[in-house]
Parts: sequence; C-alpha cells; structure tokens
Amino acid sequence: MFKRFNVLLCFLVIALLFSGCGGKVTVRQGESSEVTPNGTFPVVKTPRTIKIFAAQTATIEDLTTNEFTKEYEQRTGVKVEWEIAMQNAVQEKRQLSLASGDYPDIYMGANITREEEITYGSKGVFLPLNDLVDTYSVWIKQAFEEIPLARELLTTPDGKIYSLPNMSDAIHTKYPYKLWMNKEWLDELGLDAPETTDDFYNALKAFKEGDPNKNNSKDEIPFFASNNNVSGFINFFINSFIQCNNKGFFVDDNDKLDAAFIKPEWKEGLKYLKKLTDEGLIDEVSYAATNDQVKQIAESPVGEILGSTMMLAPSTVFNMGGERHKKFNPVAPLMGPGGQRNSIYLMESGIMNGCFVVTKQMKDPEVAIRWTDWFYSLEGSLTTRIGLEGVNWRKAEPEEKSYTGDPATWAKMTMIGGAQNITWAQWNIGQYAKHTAQVGDTNIYSPSGLEARLYDATVNYYEPFTPEKSIPPFYIPQEDLKAVLQKINDIGNYVNESSVRFITGDLSLENDWASYVDNLNKMGVSDVLTVYQTAYDARKTH
Repeated sequence: MFKRFNVLLCFLVIALLFSGCGGKVTVRQGESSEVTPNGTFPVVKTPRTIKIFAAQTATIEDLTTNEFTKEYEQRTGVKVEWEIAMQNAVQEKRQLSLASGDYPDIYMGANITREEEITYGSKGVFLPLNDLVDTYSVWIKQAFEEIPLARELLTTPDGKIYSLPNMSDAIHTKYPYKLWMNKEWLDELGLDAPETTDDFYNALKAFKEGDPNKNNSKDEIPFFASNNNVSGFINFFINSFIQCNNKGFFVDDNDKLDAAFIKPEWKEGLKYLKKLTDEGLIDEVSYAATNDQVKQIAESPVGEILGSTMMLAPSTVFNMGGERHKKFNPVAPLMGPGGQRNSIYLMESGIMNGCFVVTKQMKDPEVAIRWTDWFYSLEGSLTTRIGLEGVNWRKAEPEEKSYTGDPATWAKMTMIGGAQNITWAQWNIGQYAKHTAQVGDTNIYSPSGLEARLYDATVNYYEPFTPEKSIPPFYIPQEDLKAVLQKINDIGNYVNESSVRFITGDLSLENDWASYVDNLNKMGVSDVLTVYQTAYDARKTH
C-alpha cells in the first residue's frame, strides 16, 4: 500500500534538500563508494543486506512481513535480516547477544543502556557515530540542531556518541508526575484546588466524608494511584518537603550531589503520607497497585468513586471516549510547611538513548546512517509511526495552528493503537517525532485535544516549579560503574521498600529511622555520590 509513495517521496526529499524546508541544514557528502548522495533514495548504489537485532512491540504483528518494512526495503535498496526479540524478553536476549560476540550489524529499538554504550563502545564493539552523522545525514543533524540537548545527553565522557535516540519535542513527558483531581467534587464541596499539603489533606478528608458523588454511601476513594516508576507518587509528595529527582537525589547550591532520602525532610514527607494513609485518605493498595488496578477504580462500573490520582495523562487510566476524564483537572505541586514546592523534572525524557547502535560487524557504517536518516524527517517519522499521507495524516493548512499556538505542519487523521502490520507504529526506533507541530484541537477535553490538555497542564501548572538545578542522566565509566552498580540497585530497592514500610506502619518513623539511615550509609551512599559527582562534573565539561 506504500508503493504509490515511491516517486512522490523521492521528489519530496530532493525538494527538501534544495528548499531548506523545515530548517537550514548543511550537508557534507562523504566519499563512500557504497551510498548515494545524502537525502536521496535508494540509499545504496547497489542492493545489499544488513542484519538488525530488534525488539518488536505488541503494536506490530510481524516486523519481517510488515508492509512498511517491505516498502522501505524497496525504497532504500537495503534488505534487512531481522533477529527479533519480543519486548518482554528484549533485555535478556540483548545481553545474550552482546555476551556471545556474534553481533548483528545494528541494534535497533533494543533499549541499549548507557552502561552498555560505555562498556561496548570502549571495547570497539559499538562504533562512534559523531563523524558518520555529520558526514552522511541530513535529518539527524537537523534534529540535533533543533534539540541541542539531545547531542549533549548522548555524548559520553570521551566525547563520542554511540547511539542515536528516539526523540520527541513534547514537553509534557518531562514532567510525568502530575496530580489530577475531580473538579466536580471540589465544586460540590465548595473547595478550591489545593495549593498546600494542608489544603490537599483537607480536600481528601472532605472527599471521604462529604459524599461528593451524592449516592448516600461512603464509597469515595479520595486518592488512588500506582506507585510504579512511571507514575509513582511518593517522590511527588516528598518534593513538598525537600527537592529531589525521581531517584531521591538532588544538586545543592554548590553543584554538589546529595541524597534526599537520608535527610530529616524526607522523614517529614513520609510522616505526612503516613497520616493520609492512616486516615484512609490514600488507599494503602496504591503502594503496590498496577495501572490496570487504577483503571478499574477510575472507570468503576458501580459509579464515580475516585477523587484524585497521579498520572502522566488522563489516557493512562481513563477511557478517553467516556465522560469521567473530563472532570479531572491538573493540580500544581503542593507547597509544604517549609515553603518547598517542586516539580519532578526529567530533562532527558523525550530523548531516549540506545535506540540505534551500529556495531563493528557493519563494514560500511555509512549505510546504516543513510538508512536511518529519513526516520528523523517529518515525513519519515509520520510514515513509520502513523502511515500514509492523505489517509492517516495530512499536511497542515497555512492557517492551522498547533496546540502550542504556533503554525502547524501536520494533522493526524486516524488514531494510533492496537496491533497491526502496516506501519512501525509507536516503536522506539531512532526517529524524531515533532508533536508540537501537530494541528491542535482547541477542545482540550476531546480525545483529539489530549496533547493540548497535557501542554496546558505542563506549562501552566508544572513548568513554573521546575527546580533551579536538575540532575541529568549520567554516562559512568565502566570501572567506576563496576564499583557501585550493585550498591545503586540495592540502595534504590531499600529506599523504595523502606519508604512504603514507614508509611504503612511496618517500620516506625520514631524508632527505626536512625537504623534506616545507618543501614544506607553502610550500603555505600557516599560511594555512589562520589561516582555520581565525578560523572556530573565530567558531563559539564564536554
């Protein structure tokens, strides 16, 4: 079904090169005998085959028979021999592949970690891509120019880039910890949206006792959420007492890293959460709940029983075709008793490293760059993710605006979701998705207005409370990592487990806190901070 795009896309690519559409890009063509001029199809002068290890998501039925896969082979002149790992087994199979020494030409969508980039890059297994990108790409370079942070976050301490990212310019993913409350219930009880931790306590208490769903039954659940890594809520509330990232660390005014989870303010935050839990204002099941359990509460068939929750987006737990999600509005980070009021800001969110890695098996790595370059163009990203122009997406009209209020460049015509075998869907390959260029629906409560709703929630409620100093992701040298990796994992698990035990009363904040802090110090918090500090300082210098 993609065949009618062959000629059109070739002309489009050439037009982009000459018109500068989408931004000015300087193209320096290398002298490879294998590839054609940058930005043209096919990408090779003679047909060839490459081997790719790939993680296949549930949204794709079969990468090998996928319609876009077959179309892209014809378009590029490059046939792919796939080594497929299903998403739930990708880590194990990737590690086995790396340990075997029998490498593919490319690892794609395989979630290569920063630690693996350092380890296998230093051994020469992963090839540095800096010069290859500068010489053989059009759109990757353009993406790096539009989001300079991407190049910065991908550069290892030795100055090399070993992976290409999956990129997005959607700001809302950088603030994934958002509190949402039932505005209808607040109005029913005559309450404003809470500004402080005391306000939030009072609102939850009113939800529990005031029968806001008006069914003459105390069936309301004031707060219920999942405490997993995506929407975990403990650190959200802790940030009303002490600023920290989602792992419990922070940077002080002197650019020194420290651990919040051993500070007295962390203890005060846990005491606050214990109070809410003891009084039944936070359902204790939340501390071990899954998103599916939250959905069951949010869309309960017995009626509306949920007062507030933590979620990246309403679509996480609500049926967007229904009515209940429309009653939930964002609430800004809460101010604690000491005046702390902080968002959890993940600067790296939207820039996913390790999505495209070239190994030493690839004898002509420029082919790999030319093959993936188009995925970073607007047309390439939309075609791979959504499908046909004119069927699944269209170019924007001159007067159309995006949900940010800026001129739009494209509009979605069909919804994304479910298993199919036509596109590569929302697969984490190396590509650049320009969400902010999408035509926006002004009705933020409609399904098509979700992006505008999230943008509004982020820039008006969460961006204003971004910490002055945030911790970036680290590339830690292999020798340093060996010394602390187990400590990092053990400390993280111990902090998470102990925090829940303190909140639920299994540990006493009065009697067991000192022992908890002592245990963490013995587990090597200072060693971890030393390694983190070195990596943090190194990142600032390159």
